[in-house]
Amino acid sequence: MHFLLNRTTLQIFVTYLTGPLYVLPLPASIPELKVRIRTAIQTITADMIQTVWNELDYRVDVCRITQGAHIEHL
Repeated sequence: MHFLLNRTTLQIFVTYLTGPLYVLPLPASIPELKVRIRTAIQTITADMIQTVWNELDYRVDVCRITQGAHIEHL
């Protein structure tokens, strides 16, 4: 299944996490931003974390196997 994961997996996760932080109206204060960050983090599921971990594990394996050679698709 690792080969089905692509570079957008991490991008989607970061967008999912940071998207709600900057919804209009923007946070007016640091405490309000902290609340939004905590709320966004609480919505992360175990499946999401596992998917991101699998993607990272796959990329590390590719780098190890290629001995750090440049891999354009990563």
